[in-house]
Amino acid sequence: MKWTREPLYKTSGWFNQEPLTTLDETLRFPIALDEIFRLVHEEYGVSVRKEEVKIRNGHIYFRSFSDYAFQIITQPSFYPKALELLSELGQAKEEFGRLVEEFLKELAEIRRRDLGILSNKELYDHLLETIRFDAHCIFKLGGESHTLLHYFSESILRILYSLLVEDPNFNNYSELLIGYPNKLIEADRAFWQVVQGELPKEEYLSKYGYRATDATLIKPTVGEDGVEFQEKIEIFKKMPPPDFDRVLKLVVGRRKEREEFVERNFRSWIPFGRTLFGKTLTLARKYTTVREDRRFYYTMGTYPIRRACLEFGSRFDFLNEPEEVFFMTKYELETAARDPKIVDENEVRKRIALRKAKWQSWRKQTPPSVIEG
Repeated sequence: MKWTREPLYKTSGWFNQEPLTTLDETLRFPIALDEIFRLVHEEYGVSVRKEEVKIRNGHIYFRSFSDYAFQIITQPSFYPKALELLSELGQAKEEFGRLVEEFLKELAEIRRRDLGILSNKELYDHLLETIRFDAHCIFKLGGESHTLLHYFSESILRILYSLLVEDPNFNNYSELLIGYPNKLIEADRAFWQVVQGELPKEEYLSKYGYRATDATLIKPTVGEDGVEFQEKIEIFKKMPPPDFDRVLKLVVGRRKEREEFVERNFRSWIPFGRTLFGKTLTLARKYTTVREDRRFYYTMGTYPIRRACLEFGSRFDFLNEPEEVFFMTKYELETAARDPKIVDENEVRKRIALRKAKWQSWRKQTPPSVIEG
């Protein structure tokens, strides 16, 4: 069997650049995956094996998207849910908007919670709940009819492009889907407004801040470190601001060039080819924005998890700094939270030092793109 570093379906390159820490690997990801797989079974009536995901030297590997798809479509229990999703396609984009609204509302409530008044036991329970909340939102934002439409329409478009267009590189179909607005571009524009003094920093952070920039909990989210964020602003002040409109114009130009290429190289002799290709392209474009926006919202659940972990880090006297909490195991954290008196502090310090050293060595390595096992 082979596993790849490219998660599922062309996930962006920022994902899992830094190795995962001990707490990522023993607490956050096992709980999150259990929750997601539970929801997959509950919602779709199908089972996904935990072996589909591997972590090696702090890096995440997945089976290919086709392996996941085959595993699901070979289970008869999937089809009733698939038919139900198909019946909801007309309201799919609106449903995505409703889910985002609910997610942001619950997320705001979690962020406002005063962790300082919680006991260690209450804080640990809050941490577990927050991890499950994040996993639940990732599933809902990525597992409803809007996602089915995104995967289905883009996959069919890619197949149709390879069959109907004379192009040796069928992956060029993706240029037909570029140049549309999304939350990631919106956030980039807003950041430059902050740099140029046109938008208050606080307003930017309340709307676009505290997003994860990697899969690991140890890396601060956007704007979380106020000093670091201000330093970033000062650095960007020395740079010429990007011309977003010009860049967008160039990207749209590439899309139009690809459209003209398709027009010139279309295999017109295939019956109903143009009609089928045109309808599929229209559907895929409609959900391109949903795909990109989903990536934006996926990154927002990390901050409250980090916040709860760092609260523990500030409470444990045996840690040299709060960030060392990320090198504790789930068992060590749970034990310290339930009854700190039974923690062998010297032993935990030694283990943390060894894990940090190993993690630092992983950071210097380039992980293989594919592993076997």
